[in-house]
Amino acid sequence: HEIIVVDDGSTDGTAQQVRLKAQGSRLEGKIKYIYQENKGPGVARNKGIKEAKGEYIAFLDSDDTWMPEKLEKQVKVLELDKDAGFVCTGRIRVDEKTKKRIIDCKGSRLTNDSYLDLWTKGNFVTTSSVVARISCFNQSGFFDESSEILGTEDWDMWLRISEAYRIRYIDEPLVEYKVLENGLCRSNIQRGYESSEYATKKHEAKLKSKNKGYKIILQDKWFRHYFRYGLTLFYVKKRREAHYKFKEALKYKPFSLKGLLYFFITVF
Repeated sequence: HEIIVVDDGSTDGTAQQVRLKAQGSRLEGKIKYIYQENKGPGVARNKGIKEAKGEYIAFLDSDDTWMPEKLEKQVKVLELDKDAGFVCTGRIRVDEKTKKRIIDCKGSRLTNDSYLDLWTKGNFVTTSSVVARISCFNQSGFFDESSEILGTEDWDMWLRISEAYRIRYIDEPLVEYKVLENGLCRSNIQRGYESSEYATKKHEAKLKSKNKGYKIILQDKWFRHYFRYGLTLFYVKKRREAHYKFKEALKYKPFSLKGLLYFFITVF
């Protein structure tokens, strides 16, 4: 195996930590450290993919943690299912502030149509849980590096891969995923939802060509987008802004009870 650390312009002494961890251990000589000026997760992941020499690639963001048995279980699935492009897993959400741990597994909600699930169930793929064939990126391309999609580049990538490959899901929490106060989307509400909007519009035409029921799928997708945007604003006490997002959501589902409820309670 090989370990590739792509340092995306950190200022916390990552290079020194990598060197100290490897020195005198079984990891010595197996870690490739790459530094780049801060360019975002898409650029960093693409750099790692292009440097990788193996058949499979597994992602691990700096704040997350794998369970010991994770890789073994996922590689077995890929070896048995040659049509699978990648395997992802459930997760344990760990709130940085409260330290609360919540098991988050979505396997029971998924169907055999990964492409459709990504539209109707949202992004059920945690990047740090993914083990993918390197061939996925050769065929489907790499992570979108544009600034407009920053924060939603992962959903965009999985959607493109799912057009050509099956996605497998292990319904076990095999990764710890930290929810950070200063996370990319959490620290900037507007940027997070704008990137989601950008990604959705990017893929609308493809959805229309692949699924006859696209109108209902898009109607539901846009309702969820604006309703969640409104809820997020509501919880940070931006009631006026939230009101207009609930109003936008109701354009797609005008008789939604929860949409109407929040629309009216944010009037004043």
